[in-house]
Amino acid sequence: MTSSILLLDRHRMPQKLSSPLPSPHEVLRNDLCDQILAAGGAKLVLIRGGAGFGKTTLMRQLRQRCESQALASVWLTLDSADNDIGRFLGGLALALTPLIPDLSIDAVDVAHDSGRVMLELVDRLARLSEPFILFLDDVEAVHISSILALIQQIIVALPLGSQVIAGSRSNPELGLGRLRARGWLLEIGPGELCFTLEETGKYVRERRLAVHGDDLHLLHARTEGWPVALWLASLALDKRGAPGNFIAGFSGNHTALAEYLTEDVLDRQAPEIRQFLLDTSILDTLTVPLCDHIRSSSDSRALLARLERGNLFLIPLDDEGASSRYHALFVQFLRSRLERDHPEAFRSLHRRASDYFLTQQRHVLAINHALKSGDREYALRLLSAHAEKLLSNARMRLLAQWLGEIPKEDLLPYPQLRITHVWVVNFTRGPRAALALLDDNGDLDMSDSETRALSLPVRPMLLSLCDQNEEARSLGLENLKKMPPDARFPRSMLNVTLAIACIVAGQFAEARRHVDATRSTEGNAQDGFAFALTEALEGLMDLLRGDVLQASQRLRSLIQPRTIDPGEPNKVNAMAGILLAEALYELNDCAGAERLLNAYLPFVGGGAMPDQLIGSYTLLSRIHALRGDSERAMQLLSELEFAGHRLELRRVVLSARLERARCLLGQGKMEAAKDELEAAEDPLWREIASRSLIANDVEIHAIGRLRWMLRSGQSEQALPMLTELARQAAHDHRFRRLLKLKVLTAEALSRLREGRLAMRHLSEALAMAAPEGCVRVFADEGVVIAGMIREWRQGRAAGVIDPAGPISDSFSNRLLEAVGVTDSALGNETAGRIQGPAEPLTRKEVEVLVLTAEGLSNRALAERLFISEATIRTHLRNINSKLGVNNRVHAIALARRYGILT
Repeated sequence: MTSSILLLDRHRMPQKLSSPLPSPHEVLRNDLCDQILAAGGAKLVLIRGGAGFGKTTLMRQLRQRCESQALASVWLTLDSADNDIGRFLGGLALALTPLIPDLSIDAVDVAHDSGRVMLELVDRLARLSEPFILFLDDVEAVHISSILALIQQIIVALPLGSQVIAGSRSNPELGLGRLRARGWLLEIGPGELCFTLEETGKYVRERRLAVHGDDLHLLHARTEGWPVALWLASLALDKRGAPGNFIAGFSGNHTALAEYLTEDVLDRQAPEIRQFLLDTSILDTLTVPLCDHIRSSSDSRALLARLERGNLFLIPLDDEGASSRYHALFVQFLRSRLERDHPEAFRSLHRRASDYFLTQQRHVLAINHALKSGDREYALRLLSAHAEKLLSNARMRLLAQWLGEIPKEDLLPYPQLRITHVWVVNFTRGPRAALALLDDNGDLDMSDSETRALSLPVRPMLLSLCDQNEEARSLGLENLKKMPPDARFPRSMLNVTLAIACIVAGQFAEARRHVDATRSTEGNAQDGFAFALTEALEGLMDLLRGDVLQASQRLRSLIQPRTIDPGEPNKVNAMAGILLAEALYELNDCAGAERLLNAYLPFVGGGAMPDQLIGSYTLLSRIHALRGDSERAMQLLSELEFAGHRLELRRVVLSARLERARCLLGQGKMEAAKDELEAAEDPLWREIASRSLIANDVEIHAIGRLRWMLRSGQSEQALPMLTELARQAAHDHRFRRLLKLKVLTAEALSRLREGRLAMRHLSEALAMAAPEGCVRVFADEGVVIAGMIREWRQGRAAGVIDPAGPISDSFSNRLLEAVGVTDSALGNETAGRIQGPAEPLTRKEVEVLVLTAEGLSNRALAERLFISEATIRTHLRNINSKLGVNNRVHAIALARRYGILT
């Protein structure tokens, strides 16, 4: 496929990319426009109010101001269909084309790797040199977390002078509290959107209505300045000689509006207009051919023109007038009236709309209307004909929505849809729910070869996602023999499941055979769902072997444009993105890792592999901890533990507790860390430690326990256990685990004053890490390791230490920089011995540091000490400066070594 898809979409939905045309009687909101345009520091202007509050009108007037000031702007109107991230990203890419003419984003890119597209859009926008305004209207229509997360990333990354101006009926989940705290948010709420008395009078005069004096005051009071209520009232007042009585009885509640719409709007129309309004109310977008088709007539153009002239809630969606829509309140009223009073017509109109979109090859809209038509048999036949294609393109949420609304008994004659339902439940609600549904479908008719083929990978895949890899492998091999030779997608997915099971068992050669089989099945079409999975699995094996640089290169190339049909994001790219984040984190590119994790975290819910869940949450938790945000770090681990309970994945729960113990240990909270380690004890760890699991390749309970022993003065007891674990890791070719154990062994020896042996083990660890650029394996262990690295550098320079391999000064510098300790802090320290800071801390600074060590946030510190947050930040900067560190975690650790904290 080519980019012509996007070009076609641009012609199909111009209304999404253009602000509506002005109304002839609208009131200019000059004061609001001035306020918004003067708020240069606000990255987000949120215009929030219910239906009919004039949000879109204000935004359009703002855009006119932008044009008059030669300030670049783009517009995107959202709707419920944009909860398909493929559609959203495609529309956003089209909207941004005027700002980034060379933005090479194809619809197929969006389908295959929405996360990469997110990152590219954010990065490209952040690099723009000229300020711009991005208008997003009807934001309340979007509720998918990944889309809201992308909008939030765009807001944060905006270059100086640029803004997002968003219109929404409710507060969107865009991190408003954080934006507000940073001074990046300007909120225009319903109170500001309501007309003032002066604006109400101006509107009445524009409409040439005979409303003056007390009547005008009463009209303003009755409507409370609600623009749509004034509009509705003005339609009736236009035909009344004495407006006082009408205004006195006018109410703005929904019931009154509905009654008013019925009696004073709909019932007053000519029969042909009334019927046209009801018939076309089922449509989200009105075009002449579509209206003609569903009505079996040829007069739609003339009737639409009459509606426009009569100002009957018709909103043009493009400059040419080719498409339009009804006002949201009005169309809801019309649909309710049509379905209640004319149920047969309601269903038949939807059926005709489905037929129309089918002829236009717009299958999603065709299926949508078919399902609303009440002709369940027709809808299910249509859905069955396109379900496999939608499934292979990962349209999981869309399929889940449709299939979830269909009664179980109606699906009984459609075995392919029933097994498709199992697939989508897995990817949206998790493997346990999918297994329950699969067992509930025990009577599935397998006489159809397509259904049989689609069912063969399901149970092995679900068992693998439940961490039952041996069972998954055994059943998968058995089912592979039964797979029809022409079943490309099911065969590929079964081979992928078997490859994963082999990787977990440490049998990489056999895993690669399944990977090669998948590629052979996919042929030359390197665009398939399964093919992309095989690439991610190659990167996974690279990481497990310790080939961090090769893994990062391979995974970067995977997060590139692919060529599958447009659709929703899939777990494939989430898997690759999180693996790449793992590699980048180890290379100390924490910012790059965080961007990936923020992009892909929303996709690792229900159907994610356990390692994706553990890896994404723990990495993000560590990054927040490095920034000193211990509250968010611990919250992420709580979310991970909850996900483990919800999905009934014991390894996820145990890993969350183990990482929480590591986090608490880094804060010096020894007893709390011990409690978490005890809560994480489980016989399952023996099995986990023996498997090749990327999330627990290094972090197993035994290592967590040994780390705690070192920091609590039990290095002598820990040393033989470290030696035995290192021997086993070397035997099993576990590079990353062995490297971590060598680092901890060096620390143990240093604490036992075995300086020469400590330096030898550290030298061996550095020689292993340097070729791959592994940094965090050292830096995550804190300032003790930093002091040892400094001592190692001094010993090498003096000729006392003979390096185990070529290790550059730049690499050791990177290690010291990563741990956040400067030369002034380290001084001439040796491991286990350190002098106090050159400049002592004041009593207040020590008090702040003590409370910081308890995990209090800046706000909590300020409340506890009765000082401002600004003063707290000043104290923390002074503390870091005196200790020679750059974050609170390292300040606490170094203060404990100085004896400032006990």
